[in-house]
Amino acid sequence: MSLVLGLDPSITSYGWCVYDSERTGVDRVVDRGRWKTGVSELEICRYLTLRDNLQECVRKYNIQRAGMETPPVGSSSFSLERLYALYIYNLEVMYTNKVDVVLFAPTQLTLLAKRVGSGVEKRHWDKAEMVWVARAHLLDLVPDIRYGDLTKAQLNPATKVPLFLEEALAAQFPFIDDKSYPALIQKALKIQADEADALHAGRFGSRFWDFVDGKIGEADLTPSEWDVFIKTHTYKAGPKKGTTEAEGIFHKPGKRFFRFHSSP
Repeated sequence: MSLVLGLDPSITSYGWCVYDSERTGVDRVVDRGRWKTGVSELEICRYLTLRDNLQECVRKYNIQRAGMETPPVGSSSFSLERLYALYIYNLEVMYTNKVDVVLFAPTQLTLLAKRVGSGVEKRHWDKAEMVWVARAHLLDLVPDIRYGDLTKAQLNPATKVPLFLEEALAAQFPFIDDKSYPALIQKALKIQADEADALHAGRFGSRFWDFVDGKIGEADLTPSEWDVFIKTHTYKAGPKKGTTEAEGIFHKPGKRFFRFHSSP
């Protein structure tokens, strides 16, 4: 069950990536691409085409787990309503094919790609940086960092941030000379922004499901994974003083992740 389908839904250019966590390097991406529809097409036909493409992909690769970036919900603008409609079609495919799926908000997916946690890197990232990190991941250029190392980390006296996290942040965007790699790797590195987001959704979807299954523990998570997956917050003042609220996805079954394989 190592294959996880990563999805970056869009009605115009829908990114997808079949990710295999048991492989290394560029071989982690079994397949990827974009499904496109045109503005001249009948509106309902665009949704049905994307739904059918997703279902075909799920069945072709026998997908049982997925990670999906979620559209903004709650806005009255028509463009966001369209994304929500697509989101419902996506969940229909997951439900009817009994695919477990975890949902990442766009801000969460960006934080996961940063790896160093919300307390270290607060700057906004653009699409180009998400692509760069995806490429660096495929080349194994960025070293792993673990939440478990935080307890024994030395702090930078000026910033109060663990030194190894600052070093990881500095190494986030290594120089990549595409021409120095063989042709097949060069081809794998030519990844579009929506494909990169789908890769991240598959990559961190795989990590989330490994945590759910007990294959990795809390200490094995990156600081960003800890923030997104299992973070809790205890109020130290005010009317909620002493109250602990669960903020991580793991604490929100049926809302931020669904185990459709066991659904009736």
